[in-house]
Amino acid sequence: MLIPPAIVGDGYWKKGYFHTIANIPLTEEEKKLDFGFYKLHFKGNFFCKETGELLDKEPKILGMHGITTISGIGLEIERELIINPSLLEENTRTSQSLTVAGVPRNQWHVPDNTGSSLHEKLLDEQL
Repeated sequence: MLIPPAIVGDGYWKKGYFHTIANIPLTEEEKKLDFGFYKLHFKGNFFCKETGELLDKEPKILGMHGITTISGIGLEIERELIINPSLLEENTRTSQSLTVAGVPRNQWHVPDNTGSSLHEKLLDEQL
């Protein structure tokens, strides 16, 4: 299962929830991109790099800056499971991870949306 990129702590790997499958270096073109993030802060909002370093101007490519919590990752995983419930089949890594994490099977709330036109559309839009 792949989910969108997120800034997270290393606990996900230490606990075995995440596994690195590849690390692809940036191309020279990617290194030159004018990108950054907009950070909401109680002392004032600002533009910054992925490291949190301040930028003096708004970048051409802009995203939101922030660390994703376990709840944020959980919501992304839940979304993927709603789109494709077969990811929770008995012998999948997902079911094994839930079992190891101690989540009882009666709390695996994943409706079968096979054939649902809405969910088929959502899946088609991802491909």
